[in-house]
Amino acid sequence: MPVIVIAAWLVSMGLAAIIPGSSPAEALTLIPITGALAGAGVWLFHMQMDKQPKRVFVDEATGQRIAVGADAGSFFFIPTKFWAFIVPGLSLVLLLMTLTGNFKL
Repeated sequence: MPVIVIAAWLVSMGLAAIIPGSSPAEALTLIPITGALAGAGVWLFHMQMDKQPKRVFVDEATGQRIAVGADAGSFFFIPTKFWAFIVPGLSLVLLLMTLTGNFKL
């Protein structure tokens, strides 16, 4: 998951470098774009991992069926599917903090 967030940040910084004559204030618009890119990437990763088929095993002693398969995992004990919404939310908080002067880039 952190790799997806870093990749989105690198893409948005590449976009900032391409824009001729962009000021730091204009670069602030890239913060929510980075969050949206990262959130979409995390969501697609989760959906791809969730799509894979699960294998079913049967416990002979109890007859209980257990499905085992690939999982997108978690980051800081929070499932990956929730990070798809947390990352864009954090990027908006960072944008608001920057615009109000509580956080300097």
